[in-house]
Amino acid sequence: MRFYADSADVERVEALLRAGLVSGVTSNPAILDRADRGAGDFPELYSRYVAAGAEEVFFQTWGSSPSEMVANASRITDLGDRVVVKLTATRAGFSAAAVLRRAGVPTLITAVNTVAQAAMSAQVGAAWIAPYFGQIADRTGEPPVGLVGAMHAALRDSPTQVLLASVRNPQAVEQALAVGIRAFTAHPDVLDACQTDEHSERAHATFEDLVLRRA
Repeated sequence: MRFYADSADVERVEALLRAGLVSGVTSNPAILDRADRGAGDFPELYSRYVAAGAEEVFFQTWGSSPSEMVANASRITDLGDRVVVKLTATRAGFSAAAVLRRAGVPTLITAVNTVAQAAMSAQVGAAWIAPYFGQIADRTGEPPVGLVGAMHAALRDSPTQVLLASVRNPQAVEQALAVGIRAFTAHPDVLDACQTDEHSERAHATFEDLVLRRA
């Protein structure tokens, strides 16, 4: 089981890492832009996340062609051995991922929306795929758990794993767990929500009261 922080709120991410509540950090250009950050901040972010305990740090490469994506990926891989390079599920992205895999670079194919794209991700040797659970629901109006479950089943005999993104609440985690998904990336607010339940809080308060009575 692995959870990742999908955020560029560095202080909150560092706190989650130090507490051992996440294994690493994901991001994309939109998340970085909302935090007024970009590719120029990759070295600082990588250094801080690794110092806080990140096992994997995901940064997205960019470019309009496979060669541009691979060239920009080299700027990312130079950061250190805990980097995973993200690429979008496009023709250029798949081609670049194949090149990077031959160079021994771990990759994640992001914005995967079909089982066929999941299968192609395995073909090019991606370590991860990232379907967007919440966005699939928004677009289709249907529960996305069946689609991501089918992706997981299609990848069962390959090393490629599903890292579920756009996870908006604990219920999405529970639905995905039921179909075999074992890795999730989410905003820190969602990660906090996954740790709490009102009945657990009440039980804790009861136990604390009993302890204090006997203190």
